[in-house]
Amino acid sequence: MDLGREEKKREKKIRLEKRKRESPLNIFYFIFKKKTLTKQISIGSVFSLLFCLEKG
Repeated sequence: MDLGREEKKREKKIRLEKRKRESPLNIFYFIFKKKTLTKQISIGSVFSLLFCLEKG
């Protein structure tokens, strides 16, 4: 049982590392995935995020 828990911890750590590397992409994906937002708002959010990333 402990082995399974250690394995899950390791997987979680790997997933977190991947998320850090792909964070901007994940943000865009999340925005597009949200069906509550209208397309106009999500596109505007993407452009504002891109602008922030460019400035940062």
